[in-house]
Amino acid sequence: MTIKSICLVGLLLAVQLFGNEISREIRKGKVSFISSQNIYIQFDSTAGIKEGDNLFRISGKDTIAVVSIKYISSKSCAGTRLTGKDIRVDDELFAMVFRFIPREIEKKTETAPVSQISKVEIKFDTHEHIQKINGRFDIQSLSSFTNMSTYADIQRWRYTFSMDALNISGSHFSMFAYTNFAYSVKDWKNVKSNLFNYLHVYDLSTSYEIDSSSKIWAGRHLNYHAANVGSIDGLQYEATSKKMSYGIIAGSRPDNNNYGFNGKLFEYGGYIGRNDSVLNSFMENSIGAFQQTYKMKTDRRFLYLQHTNDFLPLTNFFVSSELELYKVSKGVGSSSLSMSSIYFSINSSPIQMLSLSLSYDARRNVFYYETYKTFIDSVLQNELRQGWRAGITLRPASGFSIGVDGSYRFEKSDAKPTRSAGGNIFYSNIPLIDASSIANYSYISSAYSRGTAFSERLSRSIFIEQLQLSVEYRNLKYKFVSIAEPLNQNIISADVSVALQSRFYLTASYEGVFESKTTYGRIFIDLSKRF
Repeated sequence: MTIKSICLVGLLLAVQLFGNEISREIRKGKVSFISSQNIYIQFDSTAGIKEGDNLFRISGKDTIAVVSIKYISSKSCAGTRLTGKDIRVDDELFAMVFRFIPREIEKKTETAPVSQISKVEIKFDTHEHIQKINGRFDIQSLSSFTNMSTYADIQRWRYTFSMDALNISGSHFSMFAYTNFAYSVKDWKNVKSNLFNYLHVYDLSTSYEIDSSSKIWAGRHLNYHAANVGSIDGLQYEATSKKMSYGIIAGSRPDNNNYGFNGKLFEYGGYIGRNDSVLNSFMENSIGAFQQTYKMKTDRRFLYLQHTNDFLPLTNFFVSSELELYKVSKGVGSSSLSMSSIYFSINSSPIQMLSLSLSYDARRNVFYYETYKTFIDSVLQNELRQGWRAGITLRPASGFSIGVDGSYRFEKSDAKPTRSAGGNIFYSNIPLIDASSIANYSYISSAYSRGTAFSERLSRSIFIEQLQLSVEYRNLKYKFVSIAEPLNQNIISADVSVALQSRFYLTASYEGVFESKTTYGRIFIDLSKRF
């Protein structure tokens, strides 16, 4: 490059930089999936987000970097942790997107100048242990009634509590809880005599961060890296490095009847994962093996495999499978290898306005040879259920999309496969009423029924999303092989959600189902407090 060319390039850069201002956009995303190595975050758009950028948690006046981005698609990204603190599915993370705006355009656009960015305190919380407690408590009421008989009227209550207490008092200890207490008013006598048939604890654990790359849990904990195993009562250890992660688990499964503690259901196992980059693409593989017992006798032994990559441009491929390693034949147990499930999906956005998806799912019944020994002896066959699903979404303009999808599912004993097809149209910011609308239509045909469903839903936010209103109409028409009279239902529903003071939220819903002779009604109320 000549000196003249260099000077010309420098001049163009100077004009570009001094002729424009830098603006900042804080873009919100949500954690959609957590694997052994990466955290996946969904955005409305990733335009302006680059590899190597950090995603942040915002807590009060602090902005804490928690994820470093490694891979990006049009609407999602994946990255590795920058902190030892827990990150969970549905957590909100934020990206800071910087862009140049011409001065004449800036006058018409509300943007934050670069001088304001320096006021944001950014902390890379790798070594600090700052206490953070967040949680939610819900009280829900569901009332169902009909004009046929008052005996069919039902009143149900549900109480849900969840909490994450991270780095308690600045220590390495954290606590987690998730419980659910649900019952019908008519069952109150049974609730008082056997509380734990209705009170279910899904997570009640404590963790200790040994160092920035390893952690141990004690209590009942649902490990997202081994979610197919479910909640585990016992000890769990996990360690991570730049490319590898592994965990060891030992404990017992919750009781099959009331989800309480049952020491007879001992289980143990572990998992290991690795992520690699291939040119500009990434690949992640994980494998886990578990032995589940009943009174220390083998109940089930299985292996699970998981793989994901984005080798094809703007495309994500995911596959998982479970392999059974044990079987009982004529009362004698032996090692064996057979597939009990496989699932794969392909999601692609070749252009910003188009999204494609395809998935396949196949699963056999899973047998616990000791827990259900009497039942297993009477089983004659283990059928494979399998099916395909595909969808296309087109976004020709901002706030407008059209989608179609279909599925095909079958197993050998079915007289004919189950087929379904449908479509939807979404439009936001409807003129005059400033509302969003989504219309759905679906058709299903199986060996037992055939029918259609149509729905139209309108929703609107008022007072900057402090008040959410929506109304919906649905029509269902089904014919059944074993019933001469077809089912024709008209359903009207409405709901309102209000954000109250002190992080209280109230939701109230009504649904009315109208048939030729029978009507049903449901009223749902949810009061929640977040902290």
